[in-house]
Amino acid sequence: MSSRCSVLAFWSPVLSLLVGCGGATSPIISAPAPDFNISVSPSAIFTAVGVATSPVTLSVTPQNGFSGVVSVTLLGIPDGVTASPSGNFTVAAGSSQSVTLSVSDSAGVGTSPLSVIATSGTVAHTTQFTLTAEAIVHTYQSGSGTATDTARIGLETMWGGTIAEVSPATVEPD
Repeated sequence: MSSRCSVLAFWSPVLSLLVGCGGATSPIISAPAPDFNISVSPSAIFTAVGVATSPVTLSVTPQNGFSGVVSVTLLGIPDGVTASPSGNFTVAAGSSQSVTLSVSDSAGVGTSPLSVIATSGTVAHTTQFTLTAEAIVHTYQSGSGTATDTARIGLETMWGGTIAEVSPATVEPD
């Protein structure tokens, strides 16, 4: 009497190997599929309008034997801001990529969430970080600490600011 056995392997989120003899099948090996994690450091960056940010580091950490290349897309980059490298680039498993954002003089002020979409084959992960662009503020002072001193505080008028003079007794907008 001879017995006939079969082996069936298939990919899903988990690699499964089934062995069947005599009409019954049972799992023998279950291994998780190769995967990766994407992270951003720091998760929040701040800069003045007209200035480039410090680098943001995007890291790809392999999991379960992943060894591929990950395509990265940056979404939500505000008008007047450019990324270097551009918003589409690749990162190898176990590597990282520094990204610098240049905020032009015409960029708006405020906080913008930026999404990082990382894909390799059918695997995709998303994370976020924030960019806060602040207006440039200039201060000037004349005098020597007496009652006639004048301080000028100016907010770049390109963003709707005003210039005001402050003295010990009055406030006079220009």
